Amino acid sequence: MVTDESLGELAQLQKLSALRMNGCDQISVAGLAHVASMRSLEKLKWRMPRDVPAMEHDMSEGITGLSANLGRLTHLQLSIGAKVAAEAVASLARLTCLQDLRLHCSCRMDDESLQALGGLPRLTRFTVHAFERTLSTESLQHLTRLQYLHMLDVDALGEGVGKLHRLQVLNLTDCKGLTDVLLLSLSGLDQLEHLSLSSCPGLDGHKLCVLGPNLPALRALDLSFCNNLYSSALPYAISKFPALTHLNLSLCRSLREDVALELSGSEQLQVLNISNSGLNHGSMSALLDTGCWSTDDGLDGPSMSSQRCKVIQRRPEPDSLKPWSITDRR
Repeated sequence: MVTDESLGELAQLQKLSALRMNGCDQISVAGLAHVASMRSLEKLKWRMPRDVPAMEHDMSEGITGLSANLGRLTHLQLSIGAKVAAEAVASLARLTCLQDLRLHCSCRMDDESLQALGGLPRLTRFTVHAFERTLSTESLQHLTRLQYLHMLDVDALGEGVGKLHRLQVLNLTDCKGLTDVLLLSLSGLDQLEHLSLSSCPGLDGHKLCVLGPNLPALRALDLSFCNNLYSSALPYAISKFPALTHLNLSLCRSLREDVALELSGSEQLQVLNISNSGLNHGSMSALLDTGCWSTDDGLDGPSMSSQRCKVIQRRPEPDSLKPWSITDRR
């Protein structure tokens, strides 16, 4: 078991560059002070067990201490149940080498803290999950260097995300405030290649129609766990994404056979994930009988969570016959 005392012993290793504290739920502010003394750290991950109840005490002081001392950090992940104040989040702006920041904790965020993080010159990946929702509609616009943004389980999200023009991957899993205005704001993300709208309760085929023409680089779209995708508007909406090749509809319980069959006729799709959807065995057989698709149990779907599941994959076109060549060796 990792405790504050054992972290004090680890602090003797002054050349330590990476520290992973998985399943550690007995660490206090005093333990983080020992971690803060490991000034050679470049990667730090603290992850508590999922079944551990949230801590009642505040870890803001410990996080601020990390920010003041670990100037070499490039990767920081905090998956903890403790409270973290907005000022402590803002203090992470001192970590000028930070490239990847992942916060899975009860942290408060406001415009000031996000504006501070926006000043990090190398930050390209940002994940926030289960934060106390105090963000205004424009707060995300400060993070202009981001290429990967994961905002998980948020009640509302403003238009600021549409101003992050360098985004290549956007994960809005379980976003409960997926409005038409928000979807329209994504139209400026012309470098976006992967988009996850998994478990978004308000999403339907009609809302997707506004996205396609405005996301010219999008190759993978994750719509898993979306249960309003039953209308014939879905195939039409998908056809509007010019570069789309991977579509994840796994666990979409309302998916109809006629909609799935129409999607299977798409010339652009190469991988269609319909595992555990509303289709029965007969519907799946009918789709495979078209001759254009085959099953592949080992292929990863386009889900941002990298969940391995059964998909159907478009059969490759047969190679064209190579012309005969005659060589005169005389």
